[in-house]
Amino acid sequence: MGYYSGSITLDFDGTNCEKQMMEKLLQMMEPEAEWEWTLPVNEDFDFYPTTALLGSLEKGDDGKYYIPYGIPQYTLAPKLFAALFPASKFSYSIILEYSVTLDDTPYLTAVYEDSKLMMRDSRLYGSGDKEKIAEICRKMIGTDSKAREKYEQALEEAGCEEDINWFFLLDGLVNDPYEMMASLYEYRKVPPSRNTEYENSFFTDGDLQEYLVGEQIKKHDTSIGEYIQQFSFTEEQIQKFKTIAAESNFPDFTDLML
Repeated sequence: MGYYSGSITLDFDGTNCEKQMMEKLLQMMEPEAEWEWTLPVNEDFDFYPTTALLGSLEKGDDGKYYIPYGIPQYTLAPKLFAALFPASKFSYSIILEYSVTLDDTPYLTAVYEDSKLMMRDSRLYGSGDKEKIAEICRKMIGTDSKAREKYEQALEEAGCEEDINWFFLLDGLVNDPYEMMASLYEYRKVPPSRNTEYENSFFTDGDLQEYLVGEQIKKHDTSIGEYIQQFSFTEEQIQKFKTIAAESNFPDFTDLML
Protein backbone atom coordinates (compact mmCIF):
# COMPACT_ATOMS: atom_id res chain seq x y z
CA MET A 1 0.00 0.00 0.00
CA GLY A 2 1.43 3.37 -1.01
CA TYR A 3 0.64 7.03 -0.52
CA TYR A 4 0.27 10.10 -2.71
CA SER A 5 2.56 13.09 -2.96
CA GLY A 6 2.87 15.80 -5.60
CA SER A 7 1.84 19.40 -6.07
CA ILE A 8 -1.15 21.73 -6.31
CA THR A 9 -1.30 25.14 -7.99
CA LEU A 10 -4.25 27.50 -8.19
CA ASP A 11 -4.26 31.00 -9.68
CA PHE A 12 -7.66 32.59 -9.12
CA ASP A 13 -8.86 35.89 -10.59
CA GLY A 14 -12.12 37.23 -9.22
CA THR A 15 -13.60 39.89 -6.97
CA ASN A 16 -12.29 40.27 -3.45
CA CYS A 17 -15.52 38.66 -2.26
CA GLU A 18 -14.98 35.63 -4.50
CA LYS A 19 -11.34 35.30 -3.43
CA GLN A 20 -12.33 35.26 0.23
CA MET A 21 -15.01 32.68 -0.45
CA MET A 22 -12.55 30.53 -2.40
CA GLU A 23 -10.03 30.63 0.44
CA LYS A 24 -12.80 29.70 2.86
CA LEU A 25 -13.80 26.82 0.58
CA LEU A 26 -10.24 25.50 0.35
CA GLN A 27 -10.04 25.58 4.15
CA MET A 28 -13.31 23.65 4.44
CA MET A 29 -12.07 21.08 1.95
CA GLU A 30 -9.33 20.14 4.40
CA PRO A 31 -11.39 19.58 7.61
CA GLU A 32 -8.36 18.83 9.78
CA ALA A 33 -6.12 21.59 8.42
CA GLU A 34 -3.36 22.83 10.69
CA TRP A 35 -2.48 25.68 8.33
CA GLU A 36 -4.44 28.19 6.26
CA TRP A 37 -5.01 27.97 2.53
CA THR A 38 -4.37 31.33 0.84
CA LEU A 39 -4.41 32.43 -2.79
CA PRO A 40 -2.52 31.94 -4.98
CA VAL A 41 -1.74 28.30 -4.15
CA ASN A 42 1.60 26.77 -5.13
CA GLU A 43 2.36 23.87 -2.83
CA ASP A 44 4.48 20.74 -3.03
CA PHE A 45 3.58 17.84 -0.76
CA ASP A 46 5.74 14.92 0.33
CA PHE A 47 2.51 13.46 1.70
CA TYR A 48 -0.86 14.91 0.68
CA PRO A 49 -3.01 16.37 3.46
CA THR A 50 -6.53 15.03 3.82
CA THR A 51 -8.08 17.42 1.34
CA ALA A 52 -11.16 17.12 -0.84
CA LEU A 53 -9.04 18.44 -3.71
CA LEU A 54 -8.27 14.75 -4.16
CA GLY A 55 -11.96 13.82 -4.21
CA SER A 56 -14.65 12.78 -1.75
CA LEU A 57 -13.47 12.26 1.82
CA GLU A 58 -14.54 9.60 4.29
CA LYS A 59 -15.09 10.07 8.02
CA GLY A 60 -13.94 7.15 10.14
CA ASP A 61 -15.39 5.79 13.37
CA ASP A 62 -12.72 7.79 15.21
CA GLY A 63 -14.18 11.04 13.83
CA LYS A 64 -11.17 11.71 11.62
CA TYR A 65 -11.31 12.27 7.88
CA TYR A 66 -9.56 9.99 5.41
CA ILE A 67 -8.83 9.84 1.70
CA PRO A 68 -10.52 6.67 0.41
CA TYR A 69 -8.44 3.95 -1.19
CA GLY A 70 -8.58 3.68 -4.94
CA ILE A 71 -8.22 6.24 -7.71
CA PRO A 72 -8.85 9.79 -6.38
CA GLN A 73 -11.73 11.76 -7.95
CA TYR A 74 -9.53 14.78 -8.57
CA THR A 75 -11.72 16.23 -11.36
CA LEU A 76 -14.53 17.12 -8.94
CA ALA A 77 -12.80 20.16 -7.40
CA PRO A 78 -12.34 22.32 -10.53
CA LYS A 79 -15.91 21.53 -11.62
CA LEU A 80 -17.10 22.82 -8.24
CA PHE A 81 -14.92 25.95 -8.44
CA ALA A 82 -16.38 26.86 -11.82
CA ALA A 83 -19.95 26.22 -10.63
CA LEU A 84 -19.58 28.37 -7.51
CA PHE A 85 -17.65 31.21 -9.16
CA PRO A 86 -19.01 31.50 -12.73
CA ALA A 87 -17.80 35.10 -13.22
CA SER A 88 -14.21 34.32 -12.19
CA LYS A 89 -11.32 32.82 -14.09
CA PHE A 90 -8.72 30.41 -12.78
CA SER A 91 -6.02 27.93 -13.68
CA TYR A 92 -5.59 24.84 -11.55
CA SER A 93 -3.32 21.83 -11.61
CA ILE A 94 -2.71 18.81 -9.43
CA ILE A 95 -0.10 16.06 -9.69
CA LEU A 96 -0.58 12.80 -7.79
CA GLU A 97 2.63 10.82 -7.57
CA TYR A 98 2.13 7.38 -6.08
CA SER A 99 4.93 6.20 -3.80
CA VAL A 100 4.99 2.71 -5.32
CA THR A 101 5.59 3.82 -8.92
CA LEU A 102 5.77 6.92 -11.13
CA ASP A 103 4.20 5.09 -14.08
CA ASP A 104 1.02 6.78 -15.32
CA THR A 105 1.15 9.56 -12.70
CA PRO A 106 -2.11 11.59 -12.94
CA TYR A 107 -1.56 15.24 -13.87
CA LEU A 108 -4.74 17.29 -14.13
CA THR A 109 -4.73 20.79 -15.60
CA ALA A 110 -7.90 22.89 -15.59
CA VAL A 111 -8.44 26.33 -17.09
CA TYR A 112 -11.64 28.32 -16.56
CA GLU A 113 -12.29 31.54 -18.47
CA ASP A 114 -15.26 33.19 -20.19
CA SER A 115 -17.63 30.70 -18.53
CA LYS A 116 -15.83 27.78 -20.17
CA LEU A 117 -14.04 25.02 -18.25
CA MET A 118 -11.32 23.12 -20.10
CA MET A 119 -9.57 20.15 -18.48
CA ARG A 120 -6.65 17.98 -19.53
CA ASP A 121 -6.41 14.71 -17.61
CA SER A 122 -2.96 13.54 -18.61
CA ARG A 123 -0.48 10.91 -17.44
CA LEU A 124 3.16 11.49 -16.65
CA TYR A 125 5.48 8.61 -17.51
CA GLY A 126 2.52 7.09 -19.36
CA SER A 127 3.02 3.44 -20.17
CA GLY A 128 1.69 4.01 -23.69
CA ASP A 129 3.71 7.17 -24.29
CA LYS A 130 7.25 5.80 -24.19
CA GLU A 131 7.78 5.71 -27.96
CA LYS A 132 6.23 9.18 -28.42
CA ILE A 133 8.63 10.61 -25.85
CA ALA A 134 11.51 8.73 -27.45
CA GLU A 135 10.67 10.33 -30.79
CA ILE A 136 10.63 13.81 -29.21
CA CYS A 137 14.05 13.13 -27.70
CA ARG A 138 15.45 11.81 -30.99
CA LYS A 139 14.41 14.99 -32.80
CA MET A 140 16.21 17.09 -30.20
CA ILE A 141 19.27 14.86 -30.36
CA GLY A 142 19.45 15.38 -34.11
CA THR A 143 19.53 19.19 -33.88
CA ASP A 144 21.17 19.99 -30.51
CA SER A 145 24.76 19.03 -29.70
CA LYS A 146 24.20 19.24 -25.94
CA ALA A 147 21.18 16.94 -26.27
CA ARG A 148 23.35 14.59 -28.29
CA GLU A 149 25.94 14.48 -25.49
CA LYS A 150 23.28 13.62 -22.90
CA TYR A 151 21.89 10.92 -25.17
CA GLU A 152 25.32 9.34 -25.65
CA GLN A 153 25.86 9.36 -21.88
CA ALA A 154 22.46 7.70 -21.36
CA LEU A 155 23.27 5.18 -24.09
CA GLU A 156 26.57 4.31 -22.44
CA GLU A 157 24.89 3.78 -19.07
CA ALA A 158 22.02 1.73 -20.55
CA GLY A 159 24.14 -0.40 -22.87
CA CYS A 160 21.70 -0.20 -25.76
CA GLU A 161 19.05 2.23 -26.99
CA GLU A 162 16.20 -0.16 -26.14
CA ASP A 163 17.09 0.14 -22.43
CA ILE A 164 17.28 3.93 -22.29
CA ASN A 165 14.75 5.52 -19.95
CA TRP A 166 13.44 8.15 -22.34
CA PHE A 167 11.39 9.89 -19.66
CA PHE A 168 14.48 10.52 -17.54
CA LEU A 169 16.43 11.63 -20.60
CA LEU A 170 13.65 14.07 -21.45
CA ASP A 171 14.03 15.55 -17.97
CA GLY A 172 17.58 16.58 -18.91
CA LEU A 173 16.62 17.99 -22.30
CA VAL A 174 13.69 20.34 -21.61
CA ASN A 175 12.84 22.87 -18.90
CA ASP A 176 9.37 21.47 -18.21
CA PRO A 177 9.25 17.71 -18.88
CA TYR A 178 5.86 17.44 -17.15
CA GLU A 179 4.28 19.83 -19.64
CA MET A 180 5.96 18.01 -22.51
CA MET A 181 4.51 14.68 -21.36
CA ALA A 182 1.11 16.26 -20.69
CA SER A 183 1.08 17.83 -24.18
CA LEU A 184 0.47 14.35 -25.60
CA TYR A 185 -3.08 14.64 -24.18
CA GLU A 186 -5.85 17.01 -25.27
CA TYR A 187 -7.95 19.50 -23.35
CA ARG A 188 -11.67 18.84 -23.34
CA LYS A 189 -14.60 21.06 -22.46
CA VAL A 190 -16.29 20.02 -19.21
CA PRO A 191 -19.49 21.51 -17.77
CA PRO A 192 -19.15 23.10 -14.32
CA SER A 193 -21.10 21.09 -11.79
CA ARG A 194 -21.83 20.57 -8.13
CA ASN A 195 -21.92 17.08 -6.65
CA THR A 196 -23.98 16.79 -3.48
CA GLU A 197 -22.31 13.58 -2.31
CA TYR A 198 -18.90 15.12 -2.85
CA GLU A 199 -19.75 18.35 -1.01
CA ASN A 200 -21.32 16.44 1.88
CA SER A 201 -18.11 14.47 2.30
CA PHE A 202 -16.39 17.55 3.74
CA PHE A 203 -19.31 19.83 4.71
CA THR A 204 -22.44 18.49 6.39
CA ASP A 205 -24.06 21.63 7.81
CA GLY A 206 -26.59 22.41 5.07
CA ASP A 207 -25.92 23.78 1.60
CA LEU A 208 -22.28 24.63 0.92
CA GLN A 209 -22.90 27.72 -1.22
CA GLU A 210 -25.53 29.04 1.17
CA TYR A 211 -23.01 28.73 4.00
CA LEU A 212 -20.28 30.56 2.07
CA VAL A 213 -22.65 33.44 1.29
CA GLY A 214 -23.72 33.61 4.94
CA GLU A 215 -20.10 33.88 6.08
CA GLN A 216 -19.53 36.83 3.73
CA ILE A 217 -22.68 38.53 4.99
CA LYS A 218 -21.34 38.26 8.54
CA LYS A 219 -18.26 40.16 7.33
CA HIS A 220 -20.54 42.96 6.09
CA ASP A 221 -19.18 42.44 2.59
CA THR A 222 -21.01 44.97 0.44
CA SER A 223 -20.04 43.14 -2.76
CA ILE A 224 -21.89 39.96 -1.75
CA GLY A 225 -25.06 41.29 -3.37
CA GLU A 226 -23.35 41.19 -6.77
CA TYR A 227 -22.43 37.55 -6.18
CA ILE A 228 -25.94 36.57 -5.03
CA GLN A 229 -27.55 38.07 -8.12
CA GLN A 230 -25.66 35.61 -10.33
CA PHE A 231 -27.70 32.68 -8.97
CA SER A 232 -31.32 31.63 -8.66
CA PHE A 233 -31.47 31.38 -4.89
CA THR A 234 -34.88 30.40 -3.50
CA GLU A 235 -36.99 32.84 -1.55
CA GLU A 236 -36.32 30.74 1.55
CA GLN A 237 -32.58 31.15 1.06
CA ILE A 238 -32.92 34.90 0.50
CA GLN A 239 -34.82 35.17 3.76
CA LYS A 240 -32.05 33.25 5.52
CA PHE A 241 -29.52 35.73 4.14
CA LYS A 242 -31.61 38.64 5.40
CA THR A 243 -31.87 37.01 8.83
CA ILE A 244 -28.10 36.54 8.99
CA ALA A 245 -27.63 40.19 8.00
CA ALA A 246 -30.01 41.36 10.71
CA GLU A 247 -28.36 39.20 13.35
CA SER A 248 -24.90 40.49 12.38
CA ASN A 249 -26.06 44.14 12.30
CA PHE A 250 -25.55 44.54 8.54
CA PRO A 251 -28.20 47.22 7.84
CA ASP A 252 -27.20 47.84 4.20
CA PHE A 253 -27.70 44.23 3.10
CA THR A 254 -31.36 44.61 2.04
CA ASP A 255 -30.40 47.45 -0.31
CA LEU A 256 -27.84 45.17 -1.98
CA MET A 257 -30.61 42.74 -2.91
CA LEU A 258 -32.58 45.31 -4.95
